Amino acid sequence: MAYLNDMPKTCRDRATNPEWPLQLLKSIKGEFEKGMATGMFDASYVLSKIVPLTRHVKWLEQQAIAEGKIRYAEEDEDE
Repeated sequence: MAYLNDMPKTCRDRATNPEWPLQLLKSIKGEFEKGMATGMFDASYVLSKIVPLTRHVKWLEQQAIAEGKIRYAEEDEDE
């Protein structure tokens, strides 16, 4: 599987905050902790955070695949 060498730069190129996925995860974690402490869990809040996070991760995956194809094409040319 291809991976991104500079994920923060890739996220900035997309005009997003590189820390944004981590902030979403912290927000989701906080909702789970609150639910465990109080017995009140807002599933709609968690889902509203998971959907954009999933889209972002899928976008990163596509960028990694494209980056991998470019890298492998360059290696083939060198041989």
